[in-house]
Amino acid sequence: AIEEVEHFQQLERLIWQSPAEDVVPVHVAITVIRNGGGLIAAFADDGPAETGGMVGLTFWFPGLGVPTTGENRRDWERGRGGDDELHSVTQSPNLQSPNLPISQSPPLPLLKMCSHMAGVLPAWQGHGLGAQLKLAQRDTILAQGMTNWVSWTYDPLFRTNAVLNIRRLGALCNTYKRDWYGVMKDGLNAGVPSD
Repeated sequence: AIEEVEHFQQLERLIWQSPAEDVVPVHVAITVIRNGGGLIAAFADDGPAETGGMVGLTFWFPGLGVPTTGENRRDWERGRGGDDELHSVTQSPNLQSPNLPISQSPPLPLLKMCSHMAGVLPAWQGHGLGAQLKLAQRDTILAQGMTNWVSWTYDPLFRTNAVLNIRRLGALCNTYKRDWYGVMKDGLNAGVPSD
């Protein structure tokens, strides 16, 4: 319902202390939800009225990518056809253009889900709610049957995030990206690189 998405927006503002221009627009959230993505929220009887009692969330959408670790990487390497398959560009004999070299086939990306955000209001943190939301997200994505691969970013310098993502959720990570999102204006990330 649109009202729930508006509550999601308000919760996003409260958790990340985000300016209005950084919040996911209602029409975008609805489009994502109706096209393979999702939003799961946690509610509390004493949650804020402006969020409809919503105190935690996770939001994701479909994407494409080339896996870098784990089982998805092995499956991708086995299923991409090998490095020796070649392709060339065919053209109409009426077109004048330079000869195009035959090159290796580019690797085809795989469908994945991109977990864009997961957060809990400070008063409800420290009780495992974030982990419950991420596990519910996992179950929902697996039930869709489209993919078993979820990617996301997190701040590895924030210990709670590192423990949740690596130890509790069992995520595999082999990369560290500096300033991934560029300058961020929300209250949690303003003034520091978005590593």
